[in-house]
Amino acid sequence: MALLTSFEPPRKPAAPEPGILDGLRSPAVLRIGTGLVLLLYYGIPAVMRGYPYVWSGAAWDWPDILKQAGLPAPGILAPIAAGLIAAVGSAWTLGFLTRLFAILFIPVSAGAILVAEKLDAKAHQPFCYLLLFTTITLVLFGSGNISVDQLFKLVERPKKKKKRGMFDDIR
Repeated sequence: MALLTSFEPPRKPAAPEPGILDGLRSPAVLRIGTGLVLLLYYGIPAVMRGYPYVWSGAAWDWPDILKQAGLPAPGILAPIAAGLIAAVGSAWTLGFLTRLFAILFIPVSAGAILVAEKLDAKAHQPFCYLLLFTTITLVLFGSGNISVDQLFKLVERPKKKKKRGMFDDIR
């Protein structure tokens, strides 16, 4: 009977080479797409209409909509929501402080669901829910590989060395 004198562990398969699209295996496409829709379709027009409302009292439909939905202080909530939508849209498009802006956007997206349900706007409800779920996804997973946030992670900070105690050598 022969004894085994050496043992070779099974070899691991070689890792695949990174490709051009590997950075897109992240929430980056979701973040950029949603950010562009928020910024271009909602954020910029809301700020452009909200600015004259705040400074010169021009007519704007958002406070009236929020008042019909029964939300408190619609004259204050509408400009704040417009500014947040524009800020979140630009931050998500760039990938800058994505999780922070996503946390700030949760009340806005939840408020949009509330307004859509109270005003019986059935056509807008799925988009409002989609915004809320996208926001939660970005809170959980962050900005992804293609973002401004990744620029801050390019340079590894030196790790602090653990202080050695007097009895660390004794084991």
